[in-house]
Amino acid sequence: MGNREKKVAVVVGEAQKKEEAFAEALLAKSISVELVVEKDCSLRVGVPITVTEITAEEELAATFRKIFDRYGRIDYLINCMDFYLEKPLIDTEEEEWDELIMRNLTAVFLSCKSALPYLVPGGRIINVTSDAARLGARKASAYAAAKAGVVTFSKSLARESVSRGIAVNVLSVGLMEDEERALGWESGVDSIPLGRTGKWEEAAAFLASLLEAPKYVTGQTFHINGGLYMP
Repeated sequence: MGNREKKVAVVVGEAQKKEEAFAEALLAKSISVELVVEKDCSLRVGVPITVTEITAEEELAATFRKIFDRYGRIDYLINCMDFYLEKPLIDTEEEEWDELIMRNLTAVFLSCKSALPYLVPGGRIINVTSDAARLGARKASAYAAAKAGVVTFSKSLARESVSRGIAVNVLSVGLMEDEERALGWESGVDSIPLGRTGKWEEAAAFLASLLEAPKYVTGQTFHINGGLYMP
């Protein structure tokens, strides 16, 4: 049984650099971190890892129940799902479209639905998405559509969650250091005013600070992109 006075964050996604960076930033704030992924993995940071099917509602709900039973609380939920397929629309099969929507959007819905019964009043949900939601993505229309769906879903959830005292926001990232894809943003790095790709440590530092924002900050999308997209 964990320290029930210590705040707890559940990070749902993959075992990639972004999850490591987010976990490190949260640990630095003395927040307990639980990583929920689909495949067993090992990370540089020492955090508990739970393997579950993130697109299966019953499994995911059971996972959050177990995490709550272990710690006695869940304060923060960070959804980092990111499943990508580069393919022209005319060549995209319906099954591929369905999978992209399921893994990028439906999984976020299921995670939020599963976590809400256990989030403490004053809790925070941050859904991580891509600037493809705003800019579009050549040869990745389903991906961009799913990411845009996360933004609108999060705004709607923010309105619903006010009565629970829970703030919901979106962290939207541009072209990051470990991404080979350019999402059809024609000149890649050359199109970024700052002149380089982003570092996940930068996104993680902002994410950690957003968890401490007043609860009046809700339903917002924050862009980490070096100036690639300016609302």
